[in-house]
Amino acid sequence: MFGHIGAPIQKEYTWGGKLSKDAEEITWNPMDEDDQEDEDFIYNHCLFLKQVVLGDDAKEGERNIVEVETTNWNSKKLTTPICSLKLDLQENCPLDITLLPPCKLRLKSGSGPIYLTGTHAMEIEEDEEYTMNESTDVEEISMSELKGKKRPASAQKNGAKKRKVENGENGTDEDEEEEEEEEEEEEEDTEEDEEEEMDEDAKVEEEDEEEEEEEDEEEDKEEETKQKKKDKKKETARGGKRSTRKK
Repeated sequence: MFGHIGAPIQKEYTWGGKLSKDAEEITWNPMDEDDQEDEDFIYNHCLFLKQVVLGDDAKEGERNIVEVETTNWNSKKLTTPICSLKLDLQENCPLDITLLPPCKLRLKSGSGPIYLTGTHAMEIEEDEEYTMNESTDVEEISMSELKGKKRPASAQKNGAKKRKVENGENGTDEDEEEEEEEEEEEEEDTEEDEEEEMDEDAKVEEEDEEEEEEEDEEEDKEEETKQKKKDKKKETARGGKRSTRKK
């Protein structure tokens, strides 16, 4: 019954009407009352009739018939009675009828008064064209914000290829130039990365060499210390032997 574009806003209001000898017909068409200045939204209306009540000042013994004039599923005019009320016999009638605008409620027979109650359901949804335009504007703003920011060369290249496929182009001069520029940027980025890697490798290698030199120096010092200790022991041993011989 209702359309569903995006996320519609649904509202419900109590509706009431009166039929009498002075006002025998009610025309219900809220679409004529919509604020047409707001073209960004679409309004859908529906009337759920719930009850009909005969007024306390109705004429005794008088039969009151209410009919509705609307359209059926194939947009053909349909007029049919929906209730018959009579004082002291049947003074109210519950209803479960759904009506779409435009429609008419009419006092076919009797002088009333008859009071009708129901629910006016309204659905407000954004115009599809308006939503698409808004989405396009947001996308353009996002693209403008991204301008000047450097993207990875691989992402730029893939983006250019994707645009060419989406546009159904076989490769215009402009696209080819753009792709060449992006390839050049990619090559420059690759060279910079390789240079940085080489610098890092050289730095690591230099640090390793320094560590090895320090370790060699420490080993030499240890060897020298050991050798000094050995020489000292030998001298001590020789001195002992000499003193023994003199005795």
